[in-house]
Amino acid sequence: MNWKSKLETKLSGLADSASKESIQTLANWIAFNRKHAPTIAMVLTTALLQPSTKNNPKRQLLYWQVIHEVLIMEKETKKWDKLGELRVLIGESLQPVMEELGGEMPHELEAYLQEWEDYDVFGGPSLLSQIRRLYQNKYNQKAAETSVKEIPDSPSNAVLNSR
Repeated sequence: MNWKSKLETKLSGLADSASKESIQTLANWIAFNRKHAPTIAMVLTTALLQPSTKNNPKRQLLYWQVIHEVLIMEKETKKWDKLGELRVLIGESLQPVMEELGGEMPHELEAYLQEWEDYDVFGGPSLLSQIRRLYQNKYNQKAAETSVKEIPDSPSNAVLNSR
């Protein structure tokens, strides 16, 4: 079994309601295997886009929790710098994923974004500001999707159409 398959198996093995300890254990394993940073970033972000994840808010939040734990891991230790490449690769991988997820992102992500900013997880403001912008755009997309769905059922439209 290759490393990518091992990570996918570990991710899929987590229950939707996995404990914080289980999530941290997986995050520790990922950090220990940071030499596979490109694969880690790809597997974590691809997991967010799977239809079974995208349509399951609990599962999606679980994967966001794993990503968050990896990004803030070792935040107050000497090992912080060793995980820099992994954090940046994850951040770069999150951008296209967040664009595709649009309004489907969980609202808990706001607190994660603040913590990522507080700890400067990406080593500068530009990557985080792009991610924050994509997250804030989710509300615009959600509002647009909702208003499009509501138009046919809107009483005011019925009045306008009857004239």
